[in-house]
Amino acid sequence: MPTTAVCYRGTIHGFTVINALRDTYAARAATQQGGDFLYDVLHS
Repeated sequence: MPTTAVCYRGTIHGFTVINALRDTYAARAATQQGGDFLYDVLHS
């Protein structure tokens, strides 16, 4: 099974769902990456 591992340095677990961190570059990048993956899978 193909996998992708990404490390967002300087972040803590759950950084994408903590309101105080949601507008950080790392949270935006992780959310975008997840969205791009889902789009690609669902539209292929």
